[in-house]
Amino acid sequence: MKFTTRLSSFTLGTRLLLLFISLLMVSVVTVGVSSYMKARNMAVETIEHRLEREAELIGYIAENLKFVYVSDDDYFRQQLEANVRSQQDKLKDEGIASEFFYISEGKASPFNVSKNSKYNFSDNQIKSIQQSKNGVTHFEFNGQDYTMAFNEMKEIDGIYVIVIPTSTYMGPVNEMASFTLVVILISLLASTMLISLFVKKLTKPLNELRNTMKKVRDGHLQGAP
Repeated sequence: MKFTTRLSSFTLGTRLLLLFISLLMVSVVTVGVSSYMKARNMAVETIEHRLEREAELIGYIAENLKFVYVSDDDYFRQQLEANVRSQQDKLKDEGIASEFFYISEGKASPFNVSKNSKYNFSDNQIKSIQQSKNGVTHFEFNGQDYTMAFNEMKEIDGIYVIVIPTSTYMGPVNEMASFTLVVILISLLASTMLISLFVKKLTKPLNELRNTMKKVRDGHLQGAP
């Protein structure tokens, strides 16, 4: 009721301007948010499939290495470490930071390329990974979001794990969101100016007619046509 009373106190031009701007704002924001959510979901889905393939690839490599070096476990481990390092370098070239671990007997151990990693697995994470054995999951550690892909690797009697910060692949999406926000603000500002001029031009004859009728009602006929 108060809102209706307050709205009725505005001029016709102001009410039209508020209506047009509100509709424009709802439309633009809806499109912007929808585009961001779709881009975000596509980025997450793409990286999930990518990490699944990377984890499976190392599994195939480990299987072949184990077949070739079946009697030399030390050399098998050395070659596996080299392939893990190569995988990390490949992801790094694409702007994706990554850490590599394997989980065996309820304990998570890093590969040589991740010995200096500050990431620590919780007991619940290790238990969950051992139960699932294969898959992709998302989680938070020290206030930062991570994506993890893991794949069972019988050659090392454990589960191969790739861990990457979500920010490494969400960067372009967040940049797009910032750019979209700037475009929305500029568009709203420009549109407000144009709509204001349009509404002013549209309501000017009506305001003049209202003023004339008010003069006639008050008995001032001199200015009446």
